[in-house]
Amino acid sequence: MSGNGTEFPALGGLVPAMREWRSHYPDDQPRAALLMCLHEVHDRDGWISPEAMAEIAQLLGIPPIQVEEVVSFYPLLSDRPRGKAHVRVCRTLSCAVGGCGSLLDHMRERYGLAPGGDTDDGRVSLDTAECIAACGMAPAVLIGMDRHERVTPERLDELINEAVAGA
Repeated sequence: MSGNGTEFPALGGLVPAMREWRSHYPDDQPRAALLMCLHEVHDRDGWISPEAMAEIAQLLGIPPIQVEEVVSFYPLLSDRPRGKAHVRVCRTLSCAVGGCGSLLDHMRERYGLAPGGDTDDGRVSLDTAECIAACGMAPAVLIGMDRHERVTPERLDELINEAVAGA
């Protein structure tokens, strides 16, 4: 892990922080710093590009597939740009019983979105999520990183409008 970071253009100014994360773990466990490095990029860019994944793998000295596996596993990490209002509707049992289907139907009817989709203008994106720890307050959604409980279709529109206006 030599050099000043210029060999990692997709990571840029994050290289010192990533090297710091790496220094907290034994030399034979470089993957231990991976999740924190991924969060550094995601927090800065809102997603993790293929170039950033490759550079993180190189920086940590791990196979690129290990980085891709982690990015694809964690629902709070994205491997593509998402809308200014990134909506994740919880679909686990409590939220299914509590009405998440009506929220997904509303997103399809109002915004033309199915899970995994983005509006044409890129302002709103939709995904489903597994449990977001609001089982007693279903249905629950994440907008960005903010959790909202007992969401109705009308409230969902308000939250989306607030997210788009605030972005």
